[in-house]
Amino acid sequence: LDHGLPYLSTEIDKHIRPAYFGGRTEIFKPAFREKRRDKRLYCYDVNSLYPYVMHENEFPTKYLGQVNQYVRDHFGIYDVEVEVPQMHIPPLCKVRKGKLIFPVGKFRTTLTSAEIQYSKSLGCEFRILNGWLFENGGKIFRRFVRSLYRIRECSEKGSIDNTAFSLNTRKAASSCEAVSRRR
Repeated sequence: LDHGLPYLSTEIDKHIRPAYFGGRTEIFKPAFREKRRDKRLYCYDVNSLYPYVMHENEFPTKYLGQVNQYVRDHFGIYDVEVEVPQMHIPPLCKVRKGKLIFPVGKFRTTLTSAEIQYSKSLGCEFRILNGWLFENGGKIFRRFVRSLYRIRECSEKGSIDNTAFSLNTRKAASSCEAVSRRR
């Protein structure tokens, strides 16, 4: 990595951890009932989405401090009250109630600054209760992801010992060079 990852105290971690969640998978239109041959239903599966996001996006590195208002040009995680207007596909304002839901109406949640900016563009209103700011570390995973892809390209396809996913990139890189020499 180009930067070390920040260490967060248990106290800060417990406040910002609720902002992290897995991917959103939902059916927005439950049935495809079109019988005309010129109408088709398309299904998409994105490969390597996590490495792509790690390669293309900027990430926070250093904890800067706590705030009680939204700070536009910093990475932040905020405890907020949000009001999501009635809409067909609500934005990423989420609540955990046994499972992850994306409701409309007024509720309290924890969001990142990117989620707040996007949700504001859709007409959501926010009241910031608390926030935690971080320094923009840039594209800190870019070199790491590129090295994994180079390793994957030279690994034998279908190999159980596929070094592309090894976290020890120096060891994996030397394994990749050995594979290249054997071919």
